Amino acid sequence: MYKRPSKHHCRNKTFELMKEQLFCILYPALYRISKEYDELVPAEVWHEAMKDATRLKQVHRPDMVRKEWEEMLLEEYLRFDTDDGIVERSEEQARRSAFVVMMTMLYILATENKNLPGKPYEKHCLMLAEATARHELCEPFKKEVYSIEEEEELNGRRVEMVNTELEAVADNESQARAQVIDEWVGHALKYGDKRALESHIIVMGELNHQHAGEFIRQERRLRDALEKEIKERSSIMIEQAHDVIAGGGIKNIENIYKSTKS
Repeated sequence: MYKRPSKHHCRNKTFELMKEQLFCILYPALYRISKEYDELVPAEVWHEAMKDATRLKQVHRPDMVRKEWEEMLLEEYLRFDTDDGIVERSEEQARRSAFVVMMTMLYILATENKNLPGKPYEKHCLMLAEATARHELCEPFKKEVYSIEEEEELNGRRVEMVNTELEAVADNESQARAQVIDEWVGHALKYGDKRALESHIIVMGELNHQHAGEFIRQERRLRDALEKEIKERSSIMIEQAHDVIAGGGIKNIENIYKSTKS
């Protein structure tokens, strides 16, 4: 059963999320669906998608758990716990809630994946694409998001990165936070290149701002690695690497769907 937050909470959360460019791009489609079908509002969908994306990333074989994942979400959204009491919902309504959450997860993970070396979440994106491909709202959703993305880019607003670890880390104790960050930084140092290191440094800067410089040591490791990377590579090699890595994200969503067996 899903516990719905208050309208006041959702409204305030929406205002906060407007600093997240990917949320801004998904917002019109999510808002339209919420109004047309009395569905979860965009802030609710984003919170659920961020939470579930963090969980899904821990699954080594997402292709093996697609059906179970869909059933888990369906069960959760069959009943809403609201301020006015328990609301029983139809299977169609629950499937629609699961659809918007999984679509949002797909965009979040595809965007995050493009900034990480080795593209570790390609399998997860493919699983989500297979799970959502047959829903009647899939094609209209993709077209609307693509149109908004084009418009945003014309105005110089691009999706650079989304990191699902930020929300999870914020609620952990200090020691647990340090462990998560050390593992995350270690992955970047082992596999990262210039663009990935730069992206990780941006995130570390935000985390240090939120946690009073708690992760200065980890940020320093990333900056030292970036400096070494720049010294070791020629400017031509750096530009070539940048060009290779720059693709993907939202514009790669259609390619992900083409890769499905659906």
